[in-house]
Amino acid sequence: MLRAGSTGWEVAAATERAVRQEGARGEVLIFLSRDPYFLARPDERPFADGDLVTAYVELTGPSGYWLERADLIAVGALDGAASALAEAALTALHSAERELRVGRTAGDVARSIDLHVEERGLRSGIWHGHGVGVDHDLPVLTASDSTVLVERMVLSVHPNFATADETLGASVADTYVVGGDGPERLSRLPQELHRR
Repeated sequence: MLRAGSTGWEVAAATERAVRQEGARGEVLIFLSRDPYFLARPDERPFADGDLVTAYVELTGPSGYWLERADLIAVGALDGAASALAEAALTALHSAERELRVGRTAGDVARSIDLHVEERGLRSGIWHGHGVGVDHDLPVLTASDSTVLVERMVLSVHPNFATADETLGASVADTYVVGGDGPERLSRLPQELHRR
């Protein structure tokens, strides 16, 4: 649905209809952002060729537990800056995945994302993730959080980057279950730059 000419309202309506049909029963948060940070509510503006869009959905299922997923969507061809920013966000998410192991800390996960911010001269938005349950739970993925990750802990990881001048942003998110041999990602879709 997200393509050049469609509006944020149209895409949000289709998204909410789809997640409700799949069993979402409680809160549904939908952000469709081509702004520097992903918390932009859908609006009447049409998407255009060259937009890098963060499509972010956070919802509760029948059990009352939350899940988060955000994808990057390229509408048409992206310029070099947008492509590099999308790659940075995806690479940071994959780096964080490698830290989601029993015995690592929330800070280890956050620092693996921070490295990508520092190396590329980017700005980081809100914290890099948090525990997931019936609300935004602990731990919070910040460099200073020393919470040790334990088996079956559920975490949302969401690198949220902007260019140094805050004119362009890219965010991705997924929900994971911590395991001894690595995480289980709860979504079925690959984390990649989707092209429209």
